[in-house]
Amino acid sequence: MVLRSILKRHFVVFEDDALSRIHGVDVYHGLIVRLRWQLRAVGYDVLKIPFKYGKMTAFSSLCLLLFIAFTGYTVVLHWGDWFQVIDTLSLLGMGSSSVAKALTGLLNYEYYQKNYRILTALYRSNDKHKDNNRRLVYWGMLITYYYRFFLVISVSGGFGFVLTPVFTYFWYNERMLIINLHIPGVDTVTRTGFMITTLFHLVLIFMAVAGILAADLGCIIVVGHVAGIADVFKNALNELDQLTKQKCDERVDDSIHRKVLQICVMHQEIISYEEELDENYGVTVFVQVLSSIACVALSLFNFYMTYNIGALTFLVYAFFQLFQYCVLGTVLTIKNDEIMIALYDTYWYKLTNTEQKMIGYMLHRSQNAVEMTIGGISLLNMETFVEIVKTIYSYSAMLVQFLD
Repeated sequence: MVLRSILKRHFVVFEDDALSRIHGVDVYHGLIVRLRWQLRAVGYDVLKIPFKYGKMTAFSSLCLLLFIAFTGYTVVLHWGDWFQVIDTLSLLGMGSSSVAKALTGLLNYEYYQKNYRILTALYRSNDKHKDNNRRLVYWGMLITYYYRFFLVISVSGGFGFVLTPVFTYFWYNERMLIINLHIPGVDTVTRTGFMITTLFHLVLIFMAVAGILAADLGCIIVVGHVAGIADVFKNALNELDQLTKQKCDERVDDSIHRKVLQICVMHQEIISYEEELDENYGVTVFVQVLSSIACVALSLFNFYMTYNIGALTFLVYAFFQLFQYCVLGTVLTIKNDEIMIALYDTYWYKLTNTEQKMIGYMLHRSQNAVEMTIGGISLLNMETFVEIVKTIYSYSAMLVQFLD
């Protein structure tokens, strides 16, 4: 009963009556406030106009570079102890994705500012439109709840890394590094060296959690709103159908023609939005998927062989990272299919020849919609996710069998 009341209290907001009472602009503003707070924490507030590189930007970039360099040093230091090497290399996967996301943000900050303006205008222009506002609020709230869930996962993962050494120290009276990463010239056997290394690890974990949260929330906002834009487009098609049903004089004919032109413009904007999406996120998605595969495979093997709790924490986090990107790709595919079906189901046969040609062009273009891909190699969707998981399991089982 308690669980039921909690769920009812939190998810009643998704009912139509509740959605109608919320302004989409306020929901979107709340998302942006959360995003910018995290971006400022790591010095990558790309939504600030004009965007400037600051001290925090330099510090975050330095942390990333030191992480990559010290990972290579740790691999050389432990060379021959393959469990230690695998444990360290699993960190490198997450580091490479962080570098890709940081570079994407710095190099494409104008793209993010442009999308911020587009989505702000979308919410404001539809604030008085009951149906459109309700759909935008729905997707905005869905992203908000997803962010909260992702925040819990990320913070829990960070605490998982920190609490494991604390538990080991108080329970077994043994010192244990937070992550398997050593600083050149610093001896972790000594108390001072151990404290310096631990402090560096804490800084890295904070920067990683804040940076990954910011990058992924930004990606979710940009990609996830394709669903809201698609729903607004479908509502416009429904309005066209209503006009077509009540067609009776020249005035309505003019309204139908204006509505068809509006729909054509909206469809072109959706295509441009999706093309820029794939163009700007192509490299990030490619690196993210490859790094997640490496992290999951190496952490799975490491946990199976050593029962390292830190490896399990990393395994769960990397798995969730891979899952969420595949979900975003699937959402994009589903919404493109819905747009195509909605176009086909309109009363296009009641329109003039010119208007029918416009609908036909949009329908043809929708059959070749833009999809998110993994570097152009494979589609980013749940089918690919299942295949990746099967492959990881097969190779991990093969490696374990070989070592046994």
